Amino acid sequence: SRLWFVNNKPLEDKILAYLARYRELRSVKLYAFALQGNHHHHVANFPLANRAHFMRDFNSITARLVQWNVPGIEPGKFWERRYANQLLPRDGDIEKWFFYCALQCVSSGLAEKISDYPGYNSFNDAISGIERKFKVVNWTDYNNAKRFNPRVNIKDYITVHVLKYERLPGYGHLSQHEYKKLMLQKLEEKRVEIVKE
Repeated sequence: SRLWFVNNKPLEDKILAYLARYRELRSVKLYAFALQGNHHHHVANFPLANRAHFMRDFNSITARLVQWNVPGIEPGKFWERRYANQLLPRDGDIEKWFFYCALQCVSSGLAEKISDYPGYNSFNDAISGIERKFKVVNWTDYNNAKRFNPRVNIKDYITVHVLKYERLPGYGHLSQHEYKKLMLQKLEEKRVEIVKE
């Protein structure tokens, strides 16, 4: 029930940086990502059938990042249980959960519009084709090198990773402008329904 990810921009940026890193390392096709108060959701495709490896790596680094960036975290197990996964066999399933991620803050009652929520929401990046670059330090290699050479330069152990999202299946024929316009229209229709409920 602890809200580790709330109003912690440095932590959020580091989590996104590692999401970008593991997306690249594991060749994951990412459609959406939502970081909530104490958990995250994502919609992804794993062409190399390596979901378990991706989740192990990403959840492990997320737990460590919280312990390093949130004061007062007690030692011990971080995640309450193993992650829950759901198969999305049809294009319509991917689209449904894409909007589920986008509207998490609205369906949770935290904001009436996603633009009112201060946390990261992948929706705008995904529909606009925005690619964000993040720097990540390879701490293992850096610390190993530093044992033998105290003057080693940390800049030599920084890698740049790109966080980008795939377009939803079935919309490849649309221009970027047309795709964005249609997705904004669908988002608003779904948002109004949620608020009404």
